[in-house]
Amino acid sequence: VRGGQRVWFLYSLMMCSAKSKDAAAPAKILKYMLEQNRPYSTIDVFMNLHKEFGKTCVQRTLDQLVAEGKVMEKVYGKQKVYSPDQSHFPEVSESELKEMDRTIAKLQDELKASNEQYQKQMSELTALKSSLTAQEAEEEVKKLDKECAEMELRLEQLKSGCINQTGCIFET
Repeated sequence: VRGGQRVWFLYSLMMCSAKSKDAAAPAKILKYMLEQNRPYSTIDVFMNLHKEFGKTCVQRTLDQLVAEGKVMEKVYGKQKVYSPDQSHFPEVSESELKEMDRTIAKLQDELKASNEQYQKQMSELTALKSSLTAQEAEEEVKKLDKECAEMELRLEQLKSGCINQTGCIFET
């Protein structure tokens, strides 16, 4: 690192460490980058950490991690993209990759089966929720029996001519 860059890094570290919560930024950002193991821009890291650290602090921390060799930087025009240095991860053989692919396929099949089972159970639950309980069904039967008896009485009265159409009883 050149002298001017070193001064800038020391200044950025001082500024980043000025706030107590920003002192944890390098460790937290490095941990996040290693866990995710994929490229991110400064804004992506800032947003994915839910604005825990300021944008400037995130940028300075990422630059510091690049200088330390813990994170790699690629520049695409004006955009900088950061990804963890892959030397931190163990090498994986071709057979291990194939085994991981088989495991992924198996887990995807299990997920699909679980989702189908979930959908089936949700439709059953919806059907059960829309149906009556035993007590509600008994009450409905009693209500319908009462209505039926009232209608049968009315029908008998209409047939016998005891009631006119407006419901007034008249004598024959």
